[in-house]
Amino acid sequence: MEFLTAVAAGAEPGSAAALTAAGQARERSGDRQVGELLAALLRGPFRESAPGWMLAAAVAEGLRREESGYFADAAVELTALALGHPDFGGELLAEALRGCSAYRLGMLGTADRPPVLTSAVAAELHRRVPAPPNFTSTMLKDRTAAQEVLRTGGLDDRVFDAAVALLPGEPERVRAEGESVAEWSKRFRAEYDVWKRMWRTVLEQQPDRHARFVAASDGTAAHSVVEEQLLGGLPWLVEPELLRRIALADLAGFDSAMLTVRICRAVADGASPEAARERFAAELAALDEGSRQELDLYVKDGAILGAEFGLRSAVLWTGHAADGRWRLVLDPAEAGPSYGDPHPWRTPPDELADRARSSSGRSGRRAGTGTGADHWPRSRADSRRFFDRSFAADAERTAPFGERPLVRRQLEIGQLGLGPAASRDRRGVLPAGVHG
Repeated sequence: MEFLTAVAAGAEPGSAAALTAAGQARERSGDRQVGELLAALLRGPFRESAPGWMLAAAVAEGLRREESGYFADAAVELTALALGHPDFGGELLAEALRGCSAYRLGMLGTADRPPVLTSAVAAELHRRVPAPPNFTSTMLKDRTAAQEVLRTGGLDDRVFDAAVALLPGEPERVRAEGESVAEWSKRFRAEYDVWKRMWRTVLEQQPDRHARFVAASDGTAAHSVVEEQLLGGLPWLVEPELLRRIALADLAGFDSAMLTVRICRAVADGASPEAARERFAAELAALDEGSRQELDLYVKDGAILGAEFGLRSAVLWTGHAADGRWRLVLDPAEAGPSYGDPHPWRTPPDELADRARSSSGRSGRRAGTGTGADHWPRSRADSRRFFDRSFAADAERTAPFGERPLVRRQLEIGQLGLGPAASRDRRGVLPAGVHG
């Protein structure tokens, strides 16, 4: 068989040697090495035109090897040669792809495959997953076709874009019959955390496509999760310019929190909510919808929490960031694997930490509070001390002197689930991901 394979590889189209090798391949279809001969024929004398039996035999042999688990790489190359052949298209191609596993679809959808094949792979993916399902915790193990395809690196753009668009969306928010709000909230947050783990896995498997993930998720519930995972979960893998952009956008949330502190201080000093909002109207106009909704929790007629709680916004934001999204940047040693050498960082973590402290300092000086660069934690280990010290200083400056007993009671808010240990996303104090 090795001799025939060598002959086929060097034969000219239509030559006696090519026809003889093809005849042997057809007669010896059960031979363990027939796959190598078929591959040589399709790469060589039959690369422009091939008989149907040869293409069908190559696909069958490739899928048989896939099922057996042996020669996996050679199997996918043989299958790709046949499926991407000019004479193999239309319904035949679609039918053959329906017989492939989802993981094999990814292997057939890489950028080095013919466009006719990658387009067909993307179409098959859409057939298997017509619309993104709501995520359930079982999908972390029982992956959807889109998740399986994204386990392969170097995907063609059409296949990649189709797979990302069809990834599971956030868990369903509907309460089950007879389920209390507390039970639903606990279940939702648990599934939401597993959904974030799914995203971390996907981003880890596609380290060169992070910017495309950010762009593709824009305007969806996944966007904040993607950016949170890149900044707080896998920062050493992220391309420097993208990581800097995400970090600066995240730090804008601190400016929003500081504006909340300033408005709440004005209300605590006796201004009406309307007058306080009017005083800071220009800055309020620059806030996104999520930040404005969070402010409503503190400064609004019938506000859920009240202005005294909003005085802590900046300290809560910073403490949560230090314990969460910025933890690995502030303490890169924690990003290391459990054994072996530390992860090599594409962006120096000190550069990002310095930016965080600088931004904190500027905002703190503008607001005249004690939450500034000197108070930004320099490691996760001192983030709790930072929280206590910063809030104490901030409270002394923001609360009227005569109301300090109220200020002291604010220190007990953590017992109500609103402290830095609570599950807060960067938009507010509600449970992570639970926003109307």
